[in-house]
Amino acid sequence: MRKHLSEKNVVALLFILVLITFSVAREDSRKKLPGVYSGLIHKNLQSQLINQVQNYKK
Repeated sequence: MRKHLSEKNVVALLFILVLITFSVAREDSRKKLPGVYSGLIHKNLQSQLINQVQNYKK
């Protein structure tokens, strides 16, 4: 009688699960990164504006 899940089938299944996991993580990180970058850009612009106002007052 043949085994239900041979070693070869288990390895193939684990490989597919790893591929799915990495693709989902990659999509999730793509969604989060623009928010991080826009936050950094906003912070930099805000500090530049504050510096300009302070220099203008001098």
